[in-house]
Amino acid sequence: MRQAERAIQDFDSAIKLNPNFADAFRNRGGAYLVKDQADLAIKDFDSAIKLNSKDAVALYYRSVAKRSTGDANGIVMDLAAAKAIDPDIVNKLGH
Repeated sequence: MRQAERAIQDFDSAIKLNPNFADAFRNRGGAYLVKDQADLAIKDFDSAIKLNSKDAVALYYRSVAKRSTGDANGIVMDLAAAKAIDPDIVNKLGH
């Protein structure tokens, strides 16, 4: 958990330096997911996807985060979008 906190701080710094750094938003979202902070994770995945609509990883992990919120429709839509970009995404990341 401590590593996730440190990662969030590092990604905060990266985003301050470059607010258009989609990967930093995606990765910070992943750190929030590790900390069971689904709402913050979804917000970051939303930002990453807004900056890079072809980010299958962000779409996939946003679907994972949405499991915590009970957004069944959102889960299905995000998984479908991720698979449309990368048909093997579930096998690669497999949760």
